[in-house]
This record gives sequence, structure tokens and C-alpha cells, in this order.
Amino acid sequence: MLAGTRGIMKRSLLILLMILMPMTMLAQSGVGGGGQSNVSGGSGGSSTGTVGYGAAPGMRFYFSPNCPPANVGNCFYTPANTQQAIDANWTTGSTTVTTVGNHFCNGGTYPCTLYNGQVTDVGKQIGGYTNCNAFNSLMSSTANSGAMTTNASNISTVYTITAVNAANSITVSANPQNANGVANAGCIYWGNPDDSYAVTLDAALALSPTCPRVSLISANYLFAEPHFFTNPNACLHLPMQNPGGQGNIFYSGGFSLEGVDNGATIFWLTPGFPENNLACPNGPSSNACWVVPLEGHWSDFTITGGLNSQANGHYLAANEYVVYQVGPSTIERVNLLNFGAGENFSHVIGLGLTYWSQLRQVDNSGMGYICAQAIGNVNISMTWFRCENSTSVGLDIASGVTGQILMQDSAIYLPQVANTQGGSTIPPIGIRNGGTETLQLVRTNVFPAVVITGQIGYKGTVSGNNVYLENNSSLQSASQANNIGVDCTAACSVYLVGNSFLTGGSTGKAYVDVTGSILYDQVGGNYATNFPTSLNGAVSGSASAAGVASATGNWALTSGWGTSSVASAAGDSHRTLVTITGAAGSASPVLTWTFPKAYPFAAPSACSLLEVGANDITGGLTSVSPGTPTTTGVAFTFVGTPTAVTYVFDASCGP
Repeated sequence: MLAGTRGIMKRSLLILLMILMPMTMLAQSGVGGGGQSNVSGGSGGSSTGTVGYGAAPGMRFYFSPNCPPANVGNCFYTPANTQQAIDANWTTGSTTVTTVGNHFCNGGTYPCTLYNGQVTDVGKQIGGYTNCNAFNSLMSSTANSGAMTTNASNISTVYTITAVNAANSITVSANPQNANGVANAGCIYWGNPDDSYAVTLDAALALSPTCPRVSLISANYLFAEPHFFTNPNACLHLPMQNPGGQGNIFYSGGFSLEGVDNGATIFWLTPGFPENNLACPNGPSSNACWVVPLEGHWSDFTITGGLNSQANGHYLAANEYVVYQVGPSTIERVNLLNFGAGENFSHVIGLGLTYWSQLRQVDNSGMGYICAQAIGNVNISMTWFRCENSTSVGLDIASGVTGQILMQDSAIYLPQVANTQGGSTIPPIGIRNGGTETLQLVRTNVFPAVVITGQIGYKGTVSGNNVYLENNSSLQSASQANNIGVDCTAACSVYLVGNSFLTGGSTGKAYVDVTGSILYDQVGGNYATNFPTSLNGAVSGSASAAGVASATGNWALTSGWGTSSVASAAGDSHRTLVTITGAAGSASPVLTWTFPKAYPFAAPSACSLLEVGANDITGGLTSVSPGTPTTTGVAFTFVGTPTAVTYVFDASCGP
């Protein structure tokens, strides 16, 4: 019995060893567990707790300070030691920068905490602004933003830390060119640039025999130039992308750039970005900085310019893109922040969208004076997309765009500061449509700022532009003067489908169009405020007038009814069954119907009233003539004299 038990135990241990052996071999080949991109040591390597040495060929590439400086295997070293503080002070009369808290070290008198292996802050590049939040008038100029390192000619000077005076005091290489403005609240960021190390990684990606994935760690990177914009050659030959391959799908995948989380992995752009070029020459049209290549995939990181609202390290070329998507490609869980949102010179565009671009949970807050621009023949999908604080246009659909754009569960927030291009104030626009594509807004809203007049929710600029507002979508312009919800400067088609609405300003309009336009009022619940009294185009449908029940108070026995009374009313603004308890009256009585809900876009084209009771015509009334309906009601004039009988009428208006 004992021998049998020992045999069973041996077999059990052998099975357990066989199970554990592949896990051990897998760890030695470079994959491990842990919270961040944890790679255990390979042959001759050692585990570091995050990214280690010796990642095997054919796997993902790692870009981390935990890789060896010699770049073993697919593990590429970079400092990634940039830090941020939001309690700083500086003036234009001194090279000293102070903070409330202790943030600085020199490796000696003021020891370092070894954030990503740092040994001293001396020599690091530094930038600073009044704060790092693109939101209000701080965006209107470099002086207002408190930019530490931008001079009057808009060519940025590289500032470095030359000495650590105390844990809360440093000396920088030159006097700041603007004061931070708000005491103890200046935003600074400092670190060793990661560009030279990224160049090495770029070269390795180009030579990779397999389509690579780059994994970033939870850290702040500092870049003076864009990187990772060239599609690795191996990614151009995937089976799903070639005839006779494994399939024909739009999002088959390709080069992938991934962080840990969009709050944990951050690309900081230096104040002079791009420092080595007067423009960004990347992408298919040589007018982009960062590029998501064909079939590429970005996820889980943030790009920020601090508060470089003028994008003026250098003048970028006109209509240059900070980020450009070569579709099909995907961006998800990525933030784009604080670069060029208030610029008045080169028209920086935050995000360029082409062909089958796909966005999911992307937030652009203050990157580009235009938040996003669609180009060419497209089939773009945006889900949980947020566009905030771009001073010119939220979504710009360029001239000639065709195809389809779908925005769902998304929002555009107009900024708190207007663009002052050329010295004149230009109110912001939520969506500007210069194409003839089908634009669908599903549970998507344009929200106005509360301090700017003349804002426009949607502007159609070419004949044939169209927009669908579906399922609780809205184009709003709040209560500021001269604001417009929809402004069709060329013949347009606007479809309201299900609880969608338009609003205009106190002296503005919810909807303005030109001849040839059609407003389709489809599926009930739509409404508008501050609507114009007349239209140049047409209105089709009147679903927006539904949704409020008729009551006896909506019916007035205007004249000739004596002591008659309205007994009941059931229906809505389209059709109501009304009962009148008659009494002796006078000739030609008038019955007035005030709609329970006004027709918000145009008056009904016609109304009618039919007798459906036993006594209607025999009760002294022989016929009825409806008056010309308005958006709020209609009057019916009868031939004859009412008597003491019960009248039941079926009234209807439409369309």
C-alpha cells in the first residue's frame, strides 16, 4: 500500500514538473508577470522588477530606463526621467526658479530619490508655463501663458538647469522671458530628452524581421522631435494585407505603440518642439509630426505640450498636423493636450483623420487651433471622442471629403477664449463641414462656451453638406448674443432623429439656411429654441411638435358659443379629439386651437376639423373653414349657429 502511494506521488510530481517547466522557460525567454511591462532576465540577464534584459527576438520592443545602456535584445534604454511640478515661481529678472515643495536633487547635498535612475537634475532641459491647462485666456499669447522659454521671435531657446541651490530652488541657463504670473502655481517640467535613444529604437524597428510592438513604461518621456512615424517594413507584408493572404478586413493590425495608461505614460514635448526642423515633414503629404502608420495601433498614453498654446518652438508649416492617422489605423485611450490651441500664426491642426481612421476614448484638449480634421474619401468612426478648447474649429471636415463619418457618445466643447488670427476675433465653430459625406452624430453634442458671442454649433459651407442628429444629440450655442446652432451658408440637409435639438443665442438663431436646404424633422422629441421666424429652405416633417398631450385649456371658444364649454381634449399638436358641451350661441362661431407644443421649425402646411359625433352638423353648424395655421395654433370658423348639443370634433394639422 505504501509502495503504491509512493508511485502515485512520483507520477504527480512528474506531472507538476511538466506543467511548471514551460512557465519557467517562458520566463527565461523574456515574458513575466507584474504590474508594468515586466520582462524577466534571459540568458546572462537579471530581473529588475519592470523591464529586464534579454528580450528574445520576434517579441515586442521595450523602451525603458530599466533596459541596459547597451540595448540587449529588444530592450532599448532611455532615461524617461522627466518630472513635473505645479507649485513653481519665476520672474524675468532672475535665473532662479523656486517651488513650494522639494522637487530637485544634485546627487550630493540634495540627494536624488532615483526616479528612473536619475543621479542629478543639473543639465536637464526645463520648460514652464503659468499652468499646464489649456482652458482660458492663458492660451491667447505666450505672455499670458507665462512661457518661460519662448522669445519674441517665436524661436524657442533651450533652457537647462545649471545648478541645484536647494531642494526647492534651481538656477536655469537664462532669465525666463515671461513671468509665471500666479504665485506658487507655475507648471514646470524637466528631464533629459529621450530623442537620441528613440532614434536608435527607430532604426531597430525598421530592421525587425517581424511586425513589432513597442511597449512604453509608466513614466514621463521628453521629446524634442517626433518618432515612431515610419511603418516598419515587416508590417507592410502581413498576410491579411496582401492578396491571397488570410483575409480581407480593415483593421487587421500592424505596428503597435502602447503605454501603460493615458495617465501614466506621458510624452512631454519640449518648448521648442520640433527643435531640429522648421516644420514636421512626416506622413504621406510631408506635413505631420507624429504619424500613426497604415494599419497601426496607438494606445494608452498622452502627448502634451505643457501649455505651449502658440506651438512656437518654431513656426510650423501652414495647416501642419501634430498627429496624423494613415487609415486604416486605430487610436484608443490616448490624450492629446496643450499644444497650439491658441496659436495665431501657422494654423496647427491637432489630429488628421484619413480613410478608415478609428478613434475610441480619445480626448484632445487644446492640441491644435483645429482639434481634428477629416481629409479625402473617408469612413471614420469616433466613439467616446472628446474635443475641447481648440480656439478655431472642433471637427473640421475639409473641402472635398466624401464617404461617411460616425461620431457616437462624443462631445465637442467650444473654448473659453476666441481665436484672434490676424488681429481680429473669430468665434469658434463646433463642426465645420466642407464635404458631402454623410455625417452622423449619435448621442453626440456640441457644447458652447458661456463667454463668447457669435459661436456656431455646425456650419455647412458647401452645397450638399448634410448632418444627422440622432438619439439625444444636440448642436447648441447657449444664450450668448448672435450665436447660431446650425448655419448652412450653402444648401444643406439636416436630419433630426429622436430627441435631438438645436439652440441659438439670445439674438442669434437655432437654425439658419439658404434656398435649397431641407430640414428633416423626423422621429419625435426634437426641439429648438430661438428659432427664426422664417426659413429660406424647406422643412420636411413635423415630428418635433409631438410629445405634449392636449388639454381643454388648449381650446378656446373664441366667439359665438354662448355659454358652451370644452368638456375634454385628447391628443397632441398633430391630432386631437375635442368634445364641446354646446349651448345656444350666435352665428359663425370661432374655435381656436393653441397647440400644446408649438411647431418649432415651421407652421403646419394645413389643418382640418371633422365632425365625428352624432350632433355636430345637425346641431346648427353646417360647415367649417380652417384659418392659416401658425407655429403656435389655428382658428376654425363655422357656418351656422351652435345649439345645446354635444359636439365631438377630430382636429388635425400636418405635416
